[in-house]
Amino acid sequence: MKQSMKTKLRLLLTEGPPTLPMTPLTALVLVIGLTLLEILLMLPVLELSDRLAAWPARASMVYVGGYLLFRLIIMLSVMAGDRHLPGRSAAGKEASGLWKSLGRWRWLPQAVLAMGIVAGFRILYDLTLGAWLLSLFPENEALLEAFEFLMQSPLAAGFYVLILAPVFEEFLFRGVLMRGILFKGFSPVYAVVVSSALFALVHLNMLQGIHAFLLGCLLGGIYLKTGSFSIVVLGHMVSNVIVWLQG
Repeated sequence: MKQSMKTKLRLLLTEGPPTLPMTPLTALVLVIGLTLLEILLMLPVLELSDRLAAWPARASMVYVGGYLLFRLIIMLSVMAGDRHLPGRSAAGKEASGLWKSLGRWRWLPQAVLAMGIVAGFRILYDLTLGAWLLSLFPENEALLEAFEFLMQSPLAAGFYVLILAPVFEEFLFRGVLMRGILFKGFSPVYAVVVSSALFALVHLNMLQGIHAFLLGCLLGGIYLKTGSFSIVVLGHMVSNVIVWLQG
């Protein structure tokens, strides 16, 4: 039965996007294809940003606007399909029953717990493995320049770091890829590891890649436990907030 976009958005906020069955190889090809397409489509945006060099805040907003447009197109394209729309997962049903007495706010304790776990992980990582890796590998100069460019407009930087990146990355890696691999019949652990490895791959550097893999595994586990797309997005936002505050 064809479902309205309103229904699909409601399902997105609870279960996640429509499921697209895929093997790990299909997922890899999809990620590489989307990355190359994003780079190609961002070239005109970067040229326009260069022309606005005299107004760095505007250039930063144009840059983020280009990313927003591309990622909205991808998300809406996935949402437009009716095939394999998510049903209520076993994890979602269990969580719903556990917090039923809390009414419409039954998700709140899970969200708070998940955000606390992610925050603890991020702080512990920075103090241990992250600090050690930073002493071994130099930071990527291109990425540092890109972040400094974003910071020319705090509004654009905040929107990208706290909203656009977490929503799109969770939509793609936990929502589309991990769920798609699960739907194909692979084990939950396999789906989490593969989707996290692809998440690490798109960061294109060792320092961020290792953290992205571990964070992806953590968020994948939270997704499997809670059955909630919104909760993993909140967890991702918390991780990005900590990074942003660290400068």
